[in-house]
Amino acid sequence: MDIKIKLIEKNNWHHIKSENFAFWYKGIIINLDFIKLFEKLKSIEDIDNLKKLVNFINGQFSFLFIDNKKKKIIFAVDKISSVPLFYSKFKNKIIFYNFVNIKNNKINNDSLLSYETSGYSIGTNTIIENINALEAGDCGILNNETFIKVKYFLYSPWNKKLIHYDQLSLDCEKILISSVKDLINIAKNRTIVVPLSNGYDSRLIVSILRYLNYNNVICFSYGKKNSKIKSITSQIAKKLNYKFFFLDINYRDKKKFFLSKEYFEFITQYNSVSSIPSIQDIYEIYLIKKRSLIPNDSIIVNGQTGDFITGGHIPKNLKDVLVINNSEKAINEYINKNFSLWENLLKTDINYELIKNSLKNFLLIYNNKLEDYIYESSIYEFLEYYLRQSKYIMNQQAIYDYYNYNWYMPLWNDKMILFWQGVEDKYKFNQYLYKNILIKNNYGLVWKDIPVNTKLINLKLRIIRNIFKPLFLYSKKNWIKFDKRFFKYWNDDTCNYAIVSFIKIIFSYDSHRNYASWVGKKYLKVIKKNSNES
Repeated sequence: MDIKIKLIEKNNWHHIKSENFAFWYKGIIINLDFIKLFEKLKSIEDIDNLKKLVNFINGQFSFLFIDNKKKKIIFAVDKISSVPLFYSKFKNKIIFYNFVNIKNNKINNDSLLSYETSGYSIGTNTIIENINALEAGDCGILNNETFIKVKYFLYSPWNKKLIHYDQLSLDCEKILISSVKDLINIAKNRTIVVPLSNGYDSRLIVSILRYLNYNNVICFSYGKKNSKIKSITSQIAKKLNYKFFFLDINYRDKKKFFLSKEYFEFITQYNSVSSIPSIQDIYEIYLIKKRSLIPNDSIIVNGQTGDFITGGHIPKNLKDVLVINNSEKAINEYINKNFSLWENLLKTDINYELIKNSLKNFLLIYNNKLEDYIYESSIYEFLEYYLRQSKYIMNQQAIYDYYNYNWYMPLWNDKMILFWQGVEDKYKFNQYLYKNILIKNNYGLVWKDIPVNTKLINLKLRIIRNIFKPLFLYSKKNWIKFDKRFFKYWNDDTCNYAIVSFIKIIFSYDSHRNYASWVGKKYLKVIKKNSNES
């Protein structure tokens, strides 16, 4: 078999080479350093031992190990696929990549509908034909013409642990503290930079950092001039005695950025082809780099993805519901929520059935029948873990890579994943356990007096919306469409709607979901234009 390694040593990818071995790696490992991992991989001969080794690793990483003497390649990504690794597999040829340039490649039509409706692919498929991505928890060995790829870790939210609330609460507190302690050990007194919102997750990180007396922290937030977010986040930083700065954002400047060569280079060369670009923070990180607002060796720590992992995404009608008679209830719920970037595409029966069958087939890879997932909420969380979270949400980290900053996500620490997958719905739904612990412990004294998740809509816009809303008193659905077309653009405090003109939104009758709908549309247009089919 002809094997090619098209890995590039940039954006924190590293390469070790010796007489008989080569080792490519990127990321952070908490309980084992990469040099020791390199040595351990030299003695790995079979897939079972590889699974045990990689499952033991707590970190956010990706690696590829080459044994030239035995003509063997070993590869793996972490439990959430935070560092993408790609491969192309042909009859007598296999190629590995860490970056995929979208130029001169063919569109994968099998993934097109999924991309258009959700913003990401299903399974190992990408938007590029013949290029696949390792999924979360994948590892494998290529040896003597044999390509073996398996799951060393399977996210299993159906394996609930029946633990009394008091004990569960104590366990959760320990996990939260321990996960942030791991961050401190990783940082080694470097500056930890936290994009601070008015939600729970980023506040959790900075409040526990203060509770653990870590001082080298910079917080920042951004929004339109006079935004409410500035008042809230600056209060948090002041209370914790952390440095803080606010970035004033406006549509004019952000639009210029989205039309720049810099943004074009990011989406064509640095973005994961498993998902459309995640643009949250990109303009702001660009400004931070340009203005030298943080040290170059800083480690950026966002709040991804505390709301999902602690149960915040479980639909109310799926809570504690058993899967009966091969029910597709959770699949339908997932489609309606997550495959609705463009309502007109989802509306057709053909498209809906195609998506549903793709999701069902994906689920049946890991369990023989839907009933094996036991709970409807488990199906929903399983789909979100392996699709939206490990593809689209993880794609945000590419922004920090692009600007050569280190990053880490303490809320995706393995301890968090393993703990929360076993928590019962009654404690996860609406983040019941998570929120109670934060309020009760009041880490850093920022949980009781400073509001959380305050609505950021400005007063003028609220008045105008309230004038129009009574006109749709008997048609909530039509009001939502009207609100998206005429008001959502101006209610976007991050100005991410600058990716598209307001006029274009007004005259679009396809009913978009949010700014990501337009990000995806423009990204697919760029891919089609740069493919060798254009």
